[in-house]
Amino acid sequence: MIQKLKKLPEGWEEIELSNKDYFEILSSGINKFEGEKDYLSTESVQGTEIEKVECKISYKDKPSRANMQPVLNSIWFAKMKDTLKVYCFDENNKEEIKKYILSTGFAGIKVDEKKVYPKYLKLFFTSKFFNEEKDKLCTGSTQKGINNNFIVKIKIPLPSLQIQEQIVSILEQAEFLKQKRKESDRLTREYLQGIFYEMFGDPKRNNKMWQTVTINDCINLSQYGTSTKSNNEDKGYIVFGMNCISEYGEMNLSKHNFVEISKEEFSKLRLDKGDIIFNRTNSPELVGKTTVWNYDLDAILASYLVKLKLKDNCNPFFFSFLLNTPYFKEMFFLSSKKAVNQANISPTLLKKFRIYLPPIELQKKFASIVEHVEKLKEKQNQSKEEIDKMFNSLMQKAFNGELAE
Repeated sequence: MIQKLKKLPEGWEEIELSNKDYFEILSSGINKFEGEKDYLSTESVQGTEIEKVECKISYKDKPSRANMQPVLNSIWFAKMKDTLKVYCFDENNKEEIKKYILSTGFAGIKVDEKKVYPKYLKLFFTSKFFNEEKDKLCTGSTQKGINNNFIVKIKIPLPSLQIQEQIVSILEQAEFLKQKRKESDRLTREYLQGIFYEMFGDPKRNNKMWQTVTINDCINLSQYGTSTKSNNEDKGYIVFGMNCISEYGEMNLSKHNFVEISKEEFSKLRLDKGDIIFNRTNSPELVGKTTVWNYDLDAILASYLVKLKLKDNCNPFFFSFLLNTPYFKEMFFLSSKKAVNQANISPTLLKKFRIYLPPIELQKKFASIVEHVEKLKEKQNQSKEEIDKMFNSLMQKAFNGELAE
């Protein structure tokens, strides 16, 4: 099922995730508990680390998606297409099992630790092999994801337990470089967040007594994207969807598809520099992600995103940062968490939210700082790409059996 691996060394096997002698695919449902636990949505995990807790939950009052129980020696990956979010519960962090409840957006695989080293499977779930296969098996219309009927078909290349541990040791040393690069990215984000709060204060409180307005007072145009699809890159225009916006309001230009529409329709829907992109629909924890379109690229949006054109009284970078603050993320989450499978914030509802509006010159001053930092991030990304290439090369060799020869 997975893209063709090289011939595996003697002693290696390819074992399907359906093989109950090695793996157990965990079902939804959680144990009753007292007090509160931390709920991890798919947005809580970035890469292989927990970046944030979505919210505190009690057993009686919890989102319907908070329904996956972590257990010892279980490895979890986000089921959505084009997402790499993996987390492992093993002996090293077993106390966390009592602390967390996971979203149904995750699939959980429990391993027989006598045959499968948990960290080995965790690393495999981050590999190109696994993620390309997962994405091919994803189904659905608006939100594509893989279900258990397809998960069971995926094969895992397994050497002896000793060799699995050797491979993990080698890859973890390489992963340390990636973590250092990630730490630099985190510090850059925190710097901008700190500047924002220093200049504008906490969105919860209008400490400087600035004008309070509705979002509608800042918008000239709100427009849905298109649901038209095309598999033909040569005939289609680039279309960006849900996964193009990171939790931090950063644009990922590699997360795109193509649509086939007329030039007239494209002219109507195309993105212009300074347009705001707002994720209006999906799971509650993903609703409200916002970014600024700041690229010289012919592109449009998928139907579950909204394009906003702002009035002159509101700067796009200020507006995007404001909507990505924890305060507004919580507001968007609370406005949509009651939905079982699909959450939604329409432009009509979005326009009713109230924000503070500092003087436009102060907004522009913040925007100039953001643009300066964005240029620095371009250089950081070049370094990140080089480290990623090295790591991916080691991953490919590892799961082809070339690191243990």
